[in-house]
Amino acid sequence: LATQDHLSEAAVSYSMPATFLSDAVVGEVKPVDIFLGAFFSVPAFGGVTPIGPLVTLLVSQNGLNVPVTGLSESINISIPFTVAHRAVGGKGKCVYVNGAAFSDAGVTTIQNGDAGVICQTTHL
Repeated sequence: LATQDHLSEAAVSYSMPATFLSDAVVGEVKPVDIFLGAFFSVPAFGGVTPIGPLVTLLVSQNGLNVPVTGLSESINISIPFTVAHRAVGGKGKCVYVNGAAFSDAGVTTIQNGDAGVICQTTHL
């Protein structure tokens, strides 16, 4: 499963591993909906203000949220650098919102040159 979301100045994309449905969906395999969003005006959390987009990836089945944890293969989320990030320079880092703070537990950041980062995770 793969898609792109062309929001504002950058295209955010994701790819699901072949094992995603068997790992994440409990019981009879039914159609799942995957919602991808990218927010370019990101609020500060714990005193840290991100300069790249905040990306959300949600999975639902029959209108109910599907918790995604402990996948045997990683989900890849590609996040291009924004104009603001390029102006500041430096390397990007993949994190997720954990309550009122950012965390990188269970998330791997792969630098994609000047283009952006690829975030690998086995949970959403």
